[in-house]
Amino acid sequence: MKKRLKFECWNCDTVFSLLLETDEKPDLVSECPYCSEEVLIELEPHRKKWTTIFRADSQGDSKILSDDAFPEIIPTKKPNNDAPSEE
Repeated sequence: MKKRLKFECWNCDTVFSLLLETDEKPDLVSECPYCSEEVLIELEPHRKKWTTIFRADSQGDSKILSDDAFPEIIPTKKPNNDAPSEE
């Protein structure tokens, strides 16, 4: 599912938005459109968690509840570019 989310740049503190596939991998590396620094976007801590409830006394009805949602503005981090390269 694609969703437009707002992010705050770790470097310049400017808020920008991106249209992202929220069902894919949790960590994304992008670029701030204002200061051009790389930003690490971590979606996993903010991802919606779904709970399905089944009742034995119901007629096969079930409910799906969302525990939490993405915040209005998601902070970003500086990517760790110090990882050793594979040769």
